[in-house]
Amino acid sequence: MCKDKLDWDSVVPEYLHPVWEKWRQDIMELEKLEIPRCYKPKDFGDIKAIELHHISDASESGIGQSSYLRIVNNLGEVHCSFVIGKARVTPVKVVTVPRLELVAATISAKMSTFLRNELTYENVTEFFWTDSRIVLGYLKNEAKRFHTFVANRVQQIRNQTDPDRWSFVKSEPNVADLASRVLTAKQLVEDSTWLAGPPFLWQKEVIDVDQEIAYSLDEADDEVKNATVLSSMTGSGKIGVPEFEEAEKEILKILQREHFEKELEIIQSHSGVVEDRTATRDRNRKIKKYSSLFRLDPFLDKNGLIRVGGRIQRANIPHELKHPVIIPSKSHLTKLLITHYHQKVNHMGRGITHNELRQNG
Repeated sequence: MCKDKLDWDSVVPEYLHPVWEKWRQDIMELEKLEIPRCYKPKDFGDIKAIELHHISDASESGIGQSSYLRIVNNLGEVHCSFVIGKARVTPVKVVTVPRLELVAATISAKMSTFLRNELTYENVTEFFWTDSRIVLGYLKNEAKRFHTFVANRVQQIRNQTDPDRWSFVKSEPNVADLASRVLTAKQLVEDSTWLAGPPFLWQKEVIDVDQEIAYSLDEADDEVKNATVLSSMTGSGKIGVPEFEEAEKEILKILQREHFEKELEIIQSHSGVVEDRTATRDRNRKIKKYSSLFRLDPFLDKNGLIRVGGRIQRANIPHELKHPVIIPSKSHLTKLLITHYHQKVNHMGRGITHNELRQNG
């Protein structure tokens, strides 16, 4: 129905009628589904340990995730409860299974944050499980760089969870596998595995998450960026002020090329030419079509950096203050710079932070 781009009020196509009717009849079985709401059984006694286990899985059909609360009393008795679960249909656009597995892992990370805010239990230990060794390789390997899709999700997971808490679980006891594949309502009612939790969580001892397993990445993995080797000159081994200044210029040039590509092209076409007012207006009019930089009368300095122009060339103030470098407002580097100078002025406010930033070019 999604592929046919049907609206909510559209008539179900004839060829889908049998499937639609079967699904409609099956969904009525959910009336028989019962989900226990009590996390701690009566007469369970004092709780010695509280754990949250997040399990994720994906297939070509769907993405599944489930979270369980595992409690242990003073006698070593264990009880598991289903807390939350997610099931999603895979996108119409073809996506590789490793990417889908990574998306499922991202959902586990989100559920971790959500449940920590919602549950009233304290000192909860969290564990994360996936049956994808590739995903574990992504999360536990900091030496490799990934393409954007993988890099963004790996960073999100690392921000919300501890990579050392992620472990491998075989497909057989992976209950999230049920949510990631086609499962009828009747099958869900008859098989309580998804709601009860996998058998290994009911054991007195759960597999140690700190087991020393190396999750190496295949060099041929399309998601891993190829390493770029740069030729270098042998030096003293110490990095001085000139090297830092040169690095700063290169970083700023890369940033400007990424965000001001068209503007840079226009300014470069006018560089080296002594402009009169007409030429300047013509240049700024061309820039105006693409961005608001024309208001800053931008020009290219001797280092290839775009700076603010204006009519204060003869002012007796430092060059960086007269003509500060232009950087994009929404880049990560800009946020880092603002944070740095905001902390430098001891959080004195926007105006003082802005002034400090301007004074440093």
